[in-house]
Amino acid sequence: MELPALSAVLVDAILLQCPQYDRVSVTVALESVFAGHPTLLGGNTISMLLGQNNDLTNATITIGDVHAGNQVHVTVTLPQPIDPLPAALAALASIPLNDVPKPRSDLPQASRLPFEASPHFVGRETELKALAQAIGTAQPAVVMPAVTTGLGGIGKTSLVTEFAYRYGVYFHGGVFWLQSQPLG
Repeated sequence: MELPALSAVLVDAILLQCPQYDRVSVTVALESVFAGHPTLLGGNTISMLLGQNNDLTNATITIGDVHAGNQVHVTVTLPQPIDPLPAALAALASIPLNDVPKPRSDLPQASRLPFEASPHFVGRETELKALAQAIGTAQPAVVMPAVTTGLGGIGKTSLVTEFAYRYGVYFHGGVFWLQSQPLG
C-alpha cells in the first residue's frame, strides 16, 4: 500500500473514532507526523507509535493530552507489511536531472542533517545538476559516490546542504550527514 492510500486508511480510522475532526485537518496533521514534526490536531497533540516491526502494520495513533487524561488511541492494523522499496526506487528514478527543484524543508523522516537550508543560497545550478546526475543515473544496487572537493571556504558544505534540501524528498530512506576525517 503506497503512502497516499495508507494515509487515507489512517485518516478514515481517526475519523471513525473522532468525528469532531474534518478530513483535511486530519490529513495535514498526519503528513506532519510522517515528516517527523510535532503537530496539533484541533488543539490536541497527535503522535504515532509504530508496530513491532517498526512499520505501519500495527500503528497506534494517540490524540490528546496525557496530563489532562483526554487521550484517544486509534489502533490501525494493516493486513500485510508495506514494502517501501518499489516506492523508493520510483522516487529515485524520478529525480529531476535537467531542472533544479525549489528548496524544501521536509526531508524524509529518518534524515539527519546538522544544517538548515540557507535562504541566501543562489546560483550553482550547474553544480546541483551535476550532483543529481551523479546520483540519479546510478543503478540502485550500485553505490556511486558523488564527491565535492575544493579549497576551504568555497562553499562545499553549502552546496551539499542545498542539494539535500532540494533533492532530499527523492531519497525515501533519508538523507544523512556523515563526517569523515582524512587518515594519517
